[in-house]
Amino acid sequence: LQSAAGTGDVWSTTILAGLYTKGDKVPADGSAALDLLKPLVAKGVAAAITAMGDVFAVGATPIAKDPGRAQAIFEQAVALGDIGAKSHLGTILTNGVDPAADVTRGLRLLEDVDDAGDAWTLIQIGNLHAAGKVVPLDAQQALAYYQRAADGGLAPALALMGNLYNTGLGTIARDPVHAAQLYEQAVRAKDNTARVQLSLMLLDGTSIPADVPRAVALLDYASET
Repeated sequence: LQSAAGTGDVWSTTILAGLYTKGDKVPADGSAALDLLKPLVAKGVAAAITAMGDVFAVGATPIAKDPGRAQAIFEQAVALGDIGAKSHLGTILTNGVDPAADVTRGLRLLEDVDDAGDAWTLIQIGNLHAAGKVVPLDAQQALAYYQRAADGGLAPALALMGNLYNTGLGTIARDPVHAAQLYEQAVRAKDNTARVQLSLMLLDGTSIPADVPRAVALLDYASET
């Protein structure tokens, strides 16, 4: 990656900068990440601008976390049409931390990412509708987004659908039996959240037949992975 980044390869440079930003496989080094990205940022490469925003969004030693600067940088990349920047900026605007944030625009940015085929964004939008904090609570909308994400192969979406039915939300009536079925599907897809939730139901034995040995096995497996 270092060799390819030295030739100015965008993919290698942004991947390597991301490793330094996250401290993944290598020690976190925000300065190294910025040094890698600056030449590409100077050329207006959108992916590099987004990666630079990431450095300030999370903070990477010795670069301090600076949400305001990160947002300004993401805005530059959004203006260039970068999908990653739209996802990051949409998340910032809809996280409910800044009451002055343009939530409508944030949701629109996330929907743009959804239109581009990012299935994880479907879960993010579903979570917004399920929480009912920055947009009105709409359990059916949440369910629809989770279903689309599940259809795209994301097991966590099945677990989230299970949660909706396990507790009931808005117009979705509580249906623990259906919740258990959804958790079972997610468990088969190796989702740890579903393992834990299903194990709790198996231990309780109220909504579905108790099965303590299987519950313990699910928890053991979840703790190891």
